[in-house]
Amino acid sequence: DGSKIRIMRVLHQKQKFPND
Repeated sequence: DGSKIRIMRVLHQKQKFPND
């Protein structure tokens, strides 16, 4: 399942660059 890795990468990017 590559979708899991994709989601994890997106979550990591959000943590690195919070858009709050």
